[in-house]
Amino acid sequence: MGETSIDRIGIVVPDWGSLNLDGVVYVVGEFWDTGVSEVVLGFPGAPGSLKSRVEGLLSGGGKFCVVCKTGRDEVLSSVRKVCGLVKREEVDVDSVDEGLVDRFMESGGDLDILIKVGEKRLPNSIFWSVSYSEIFFVDSFDELEGSVSSVIEEFEERERRFGR
Repeated sequence: MGETSIDRIGIVVPDWGSLNLDGVVYVVGEFWDTGVSEVVLGFPGAPGSLKSRVEGLLSGGGKFCVVCKTGRDEVLSSVRKVCGLVKREEVDVDSVDEGLVDRFMESGGDLDILIKVGEKRLPNSIFWSVSYSEIFFVDSFDELEGSVSSVIEEFEERERRFGR
């Protein structure tokens, strides 16, 4: 039997143009209801207006994060902020480590679960956070709406290895 504590999940939706935002609110609420602490939503390349709309719809619920940058843009942005600290001599270059870069990542730390909507390939969003994630693929966001409990159940059955 695997680990049952789920702190953070990520849901990446590359085809955000036709997304039903009511479905997003429903799915995020379902995960919060199961005890998930935080939901990270990745909409790579989406405009800031989508981020604002989703944030407005989810405010007042649990903890969440909406990332519209591509994974490379997110890493580059974080590295630039770390370089700024080094340039201002607030941090010594030899003390720059994974934890410092992670502090500036919009998507935050490690995810327990990554749910990828659409094609079965790693997403170009929030990839910094998925190193030790259990990955689930669904064909459409509509399919995910009916699968929250089965994702949780399957996660609980998996043996997490954290890179070992």
